[in-house]
Amino acid sequence: KSVAIVGGSADARKAGNIIIDNLRTFGFAGSIYPVHRSGGIIQGLPAYPRLQDCPEPVDICVVAVPYHQVNAIMADIVDADIHHVIIVSGGFSDAGSRGRELEGELLAFCREHGIHLMGPNSIGIVDTASGFCTSIGTLPPMKKTGIAIFGQSGTFATGFALEEITCRNRGFSKIACMGNKADINECDFLEFLAEDSETRSIGCYIESVTAGKRFMDAARYAASRKPLVVLKSGRTEIGARAAASHTGALAGSDAVYDAVFRQVGIQRAEHLVDFFNVLRAFDMCPLPRGNRIGVVSITGLGCVLSADACGQYGMHLSEVTEDTKNRLRDLVPEWAPIGNPADIWSTIEQHGPFEAYRRMCQIMLSDPQVDLLVLIVVLLDEGVFDAAEALGEVIASYPEKPVLACHMGGRKVHLEKFEQDMASIGVPVYNSPAMAVK
Repeated sequence: KSVAIVGGSADARKAGNIIIDNLRTFGFAGSIYPVHRSGGIIQGLPAYPRLQDCPEPVDICVVAVPYHQVNAIMADIVDADIHHVIIVSGGFSDAGSRGRELEGELLAFCREHGIHLMGPNSIGIVDTASGFCTSIGTLPPMKKTGIAIFGQSGTFATGFALEEITCRNRGFSKIACMGNKADINECDFLEFLAEDSETRSIGCYIESVTAGKRFMDAARYAASRKPLVVLKSGRTEIGARAAASHTGALAGSDAVYDAVFRQVGIQRAEHLVDFFNVLRAFDMCPLPRGNRIGVVSITGLGCVLSADACGQYGMHLSEVTEDTKNRLRDLVPEWAPIGNPADIWSTIEQHGPFEAYRRMCQIMLSDPQVDLLVLIVVLLDEGVFDAAEALGEVIASYPEKPVLACHMGGRKVHLEKFEQDMASIGVPVYNSPAMAVK
């Protein structure tokens, strides 16, 4: 209901000022109290010299000051009877042995006084439901989706959030940047998000795990409720050293993590592109009932590449029924081969792209042997069609079957329009057949 920003500033470039901006942009309805030793007015809000001066109890305090000022602020937090703190400041376990000592002292202080700490070195959280946003990067309003992401990186609530908003007109349900996770860690977020009704899929970036047994229990439970995708860094010796210098993480054996992820049902992403692509698919599509794929492609290359990808990723090309083959045969010339994958170039020549895609996709989705559909387009001027109008009603008729699309080249303006159209009817779009199948 109320938040204090220690380090609130009239300087537009300062973290405290940006946090206040974001709270307002996201529509946070609670009280916002800038705290600055000089008082005055910050962003039109009265600023208070100390936390104790705030006119009502403060639920959470965001500390955005240099690390050497943190101890004094923590003493004020105790005096103001505040029990929830996000510390933005770096300079703790992310800064070597002396920093680790400081972080240990900070954690001991928090536990002595019953304070829950997020961070240090954390830029906090974004919650689209309540409008609570403590990102230190300026964000425009965010569309709420069912994806929650958290991890040991502030980039989640800055660069990645900004890209999702401005490039895809999408967003997240929640974002949490754990920082050095001295206190609150991945287990807390897994336990919470498993029960969160606004979250349909969970993405987690970790450099290390704090409590192995608790992590396994929390991850197993979360993965039994909704898709859980993890990007784990520090896979190599070089990467592990980099993780240690980033958040003080001790990366551990990658083979052990691999085994644990398989045991508890985690989907492991190989890299960032995988991570977000998989999460979008889980958010926009229903879970498939099986692994039998139908392919509708404008190009024979797309047919072959999608078949290869099925073999690589443990999927099967569906053996479509005779009824499906007969219905497909009505749409192609006598000489054209028919089956799955369905190469529809000749159908487009005869019926135009709008009718070809609409009728081919309807026939393939209606087949009881097809669990999910991959649609492949090449967007030449001659092959452009209104994808939302052609396919929206067809896809809505089969709500239990995921549809994923990919484009294999075309004019930029057509590619952008296709992605927007498909997103509007709940279809994620990728840039290769292999990525869609994966």
